[in-house]
Amino acid sequence: MQNDILQYADDPVQLERLYRSNKSGFQEAFDSLYPSLMNKPLAEFWQARLHPSQQSAAATDHLAWGLVILLGLVAAFLAKVPAIFSINEEFYMSRFIGFIVFPVLAVYFIWRNGLSNRKKIIAFVAML
Repeated sequence: MQNDILQYADDPVQLERLYRSNKSGFQEAFDSLYPSLMNKPLAEFWQARLHPSQQSAAATDHLAWGLVILLGLVAAFLAKVPAIFSINEEFYMSRFIGFIVFPVLAVYFIWRNGLSNRKKIIAFVAML
C-alpha cells in the first residue's frame, strides 16, 4: 500500500480508489509516509481528511449533547401532556407513545447524519 501511495501521490483519483479499497490499510500506510509527503498539498488534504481536528470534533460533541438535552425536554413535555391537560394517561400513552419517541429519535439521527434538505423534507412529511 505504501508503494501505491507514493506512486500516486499526485493523483487524487487513484488515491481515492486506494482509500476506498482498503480504508484502514490506507490510513496506516499514509500515516507512516506522511512525514516524507508533508510539503505536498494533496498530502495535506489527506492528513486533514484522515485526522480531523479534535477541536471541531469537541464542538460537534457539545452541539450533539445540547440537541440531545433539548430533544429530551421536548419528549418529556409530550409525555406530560396528560397531566397538564387532564387527559387519561393510559388512553394517551397507548395511542401516542410512538409520536413521542419516533419524531425525537428521527430528528436526532437526521441531524447527526447531515441529510440533504430534500431528504429532511421527505422525513418530515412522512412523520406528519
